[in-house]
Amino acid sequence: MPDPELKLPTDIPWKRRCVSADMMDRYICDPKGPYRWRSSIAVFEYEPEEELQTYEGMRITYLKVSCSITGYQENPKEIGLDLRGVQSHWHDQPGIANYLDQLEKYYPCYGAVLEVAVAPESERETALEDYPYFLDFGPKKRELYEQVTNTGETLSRSLEDVKLGKSNTSVRTHEVLDVDKGWEAAANVEAKGVKVGLSGGREGEWGTKDVTQETIQNQKNLDASQERRETLSHSTQLTQMYHQLDSYHVGTNRTVFFIHPRPHVVENERTFVNGPRNIEGIQDFFFVVLRPRSVERLCVSAYLETGHIGKVPRTVLEEVPGTEFQTVWKDQFHAQPKGDDDETTVYDDKDRIWDVYSHYPGYKIKSAAITAGPPTIRYNYGKPNLIDVHPHIAEQNDDYVKVSGKVHSGFKNYVVDSDRWEEITYPFSVDLVLVKKQVVETSDDTLFLTGRQLCCRRGFIGVDLSDGIVYERKLDLDLADEQRDLGPGPGMSIRAANHKSAQIRAAVIRSRTDDAHRHAKPVKLAQADFTVKSAAQYVGRSSEKTIGAYENLPSRIRNRFRHLNVTLGEVLGMPARMVEDVFNLPAKDVAELRNTLLGIANTEYDYRKAWLTDAQVNQLFSKGTKNKPRTRS
Repeated sequence: MPDPELKLPTDIPWKRRCVSADMMDRYICDPKGPYRWRSSIAVFEYEPEEELQTYEGMRITYLKVSCSITGYQENPKEIGLDLRGVQSHWHDQPGIANYLDQLEKYYPCYGAVLEVAVAPESERETALEDYPYFLDFGPKKRELYEQVTNTGETLSRSLEDVKLGKSNTSVRTHEVLDVDKGWEAAANVEAKGVKVGLSGGREGEWGTKDVTQETIQNQKNLDASQERRETLSHSTQLTQMYHQLDSYHVGTNRTVFFIHPRPHVVENERTFVNGPRNIEGIQDFFFVVLRPRSVERLCVSAYLETGHIGKVPRTVLEEVPGTEFQTVWKDQFHAQPKGDDDETTVYDDKDRIWDVYSHYPGYKIKSAAITAGPPTIRYNYGKPNLIDVHPHIAEQNDDYVKVSGKVHSGFKNYVVDSDRWEEITYPFSVDLVLVKKQVVETSDDTLFLTGRQLCCRRGFIGVDLSDGIVYERKLDLDLADEQRDLGPGPGMSIRAANHKSAQIRAAVIRSRTDDAHRHAKPVKLAQADFTVKSAAQYVGRSSEKTIGAYENLPSRIRNRFRHLNVTLGEVLGMPARMVEDVFNLPAKDVAELRNTLLGIANTEYDYRKAWLTDAQVNQLFSKGTKNKPRTRS
């Protein structure tokens, strides 16, 4: 019979401690709501009953941190797009639509880092040995195991249930394996009878394999109810994303969790993907916190960074397959004496230039190799030295080849003796490989991290200490050889996608120490380096306009640039940290400078320029018409 003194394990009755305040919908019946695509954090807390507090002088607390990990998308109001000034400011630049697309698009998440810390809530100083600490937490790890067999790879993950033993401090979870052993196919062909036989099948262990199970040889009769009473106190359910996870720092008052997507594992010659897997969904973390009884309440801090990829567009010239051919360009350097009592030395050092457009329009120079000589020398006295610089390729690009050299000749008239003269001809030939090229739109990948910090002190609504882009850096990826064209849309091999995922993972790990690419304060998408640099691609003639000429700049900023010959294109091409250092501007002024130059802030909205061309504006609003312009600040 079960011991009546032992209680059945119960589900933990969680109580919400705090939550990201900007995700609360305060007015549910209006058409507006919180951000739809923005990561958020919620912290839940529970303290077991006093009779279950088995550590002398200490108190046990359970915490659950739930992270809703999503992609990143800005709200038009928070970055100034609702003022619509940018639409009329760039009305004569059609490419600015690509910049607006950067501000409006959804950026999937490709990695996340969560840091959770606990401390005494009291404002009085507490000795370090009296700080609360994490005795245990879960999940701890999810890895990809590569088996050196034909069965390929398997992925380990945590089950959703978490059980606590009677000590109230040990977290029990299970690891399971999903095994996919791949496909098998066979074919039988009979040559004369024209018989074809096909067979195929997929082998695998579907479901789960419990890797913590043990085989017991002795038969035992167990009372399941009694066993649960004796071994378990509480249980709860955790939502787990099916991705890889690492955790760190048990036994301290802070923990770090690193979530990154699982790689693609099944590939054949016709398999293509759109890139690394993204991370989206709810990820729960469970903590057992131990603190001295003298610490009345806990202060909980949760800081979440999510990684995203932004693209800076650019154009490149790529070869058109099948258009390559060879040609030869021949020329020479020649110097001949003037004679007739003219003793002036004659030099030939004029550069020879071969322009591909003049000979083969539509082609580009792929390579060039020069062969010079031998020179031909004519003279009537001792062998002279007529070569100063041998013919050589001095400059080469896609459009032309320049060959430089220098030779000389002379003549001297003698009254008694015969006249002395010297002449030289130095030929050369350049073997050219030409190819047609086409303009291809491509982009540079930039990793940017968004940060959100939630601090749970007094009250149930947490304080969002930071929210925005905190880090960005161009990824050093060269996957051009890995990219493949899949007809209507681009794709890449699984090998390339996994390689790119590994590069993202390394960049996220590096971001904490890469201070040169961290923003002093979180910035919005409109002020991010990669979006501003994207806009710089489309400003056209306006890029040469000096900053001091912008009258709508705040005076404190305009005065800084009034006597500097700095152009719009130069400023937009600089990273924010460079603008701060070079022009001695605080981060706040750099953000306002960029917003004003791009027409987002301090710019009046003119509906005529936003919707009509210059010709239509002149036609509809010329003198004598009754239409009057409307503007809105």
